[in-house]
Amino acid sequence: MKLNRTDAYTQFMRGEIGMMIGHPMLMGAADQAKLPYAHAAFPKKDGGAAPPVGISDWLMAFRRNDHRKECGAFLSFLYSGKSALTYGGSQSALPVTYSASDAATGKPAEQPLSPFIEQLANAQFAPVNMRSWPAVRGAIRTDVGQAVLKGGEPETVLASLDESAVKADMEAATS
Repeated sequence: MKLNRTDAYTQFMRGEIGMMIGHPMLMGAADQAKLPYAHAAFPKKDGGAAPPVGISDWLMAFRRNDHRKECGAFLSFLYSGKSALTYGGSQSALPVTYSASDAATGKPAEQPLSPFIEQLANAQFAPVNMRSWPAVRGAIRTDVGQAVLKGGEPETVLASLDESAVKADMEAATS
C-alpha cells in the first residue's frame, strides 16, 4: 500500500488520520473546514522535542540575454517586505525575509505561521549543498514509508537509506 501526501491530507481532513506532518497550507484548509488541530514538536527517541526540520527552496535568476536589470528588479520586488509578506500569507508559505517574518508574527491574520517562524532559528535543514542529496532524497521518498507499515522494520529501512547515502556520496565524489 502506498500513500501520497495529497491522499494523506484528504484523510486528515476527513478525520481518518489523527496526527501527521503537514505543510502550513494544511492549516488554512483545516481552518476553512472548521477542523480543530494543534501543533506538536517532533518527539526524540530519548524524550523531549527534536529540532524542527527546515525545507530549502531556491529561486534563481540567470544573467543571460542581457536581462540582468529586469531580474534584479523582479527579485527586489519579490523580496521587499510587503511582497514577501503577501506571498507568504497568500500561499501559506513562510516569509523569506526578516521584515516579512516580523510583520507575519505581528498581524492577527498571519498568526498561524508564528510557531513556524519562531522555530526557524533552530531548524535543521537537509544537506542540499551536497551533490549526493538528490539521490538520497529520492531514496527517502520511495523507501521511508516502509518503516511504518504493518510489519515494517524501521531499523532495516534506515540502514538501507544510510547505505544509499554512502553510495551516493561516493559516486558524487568520483564524478
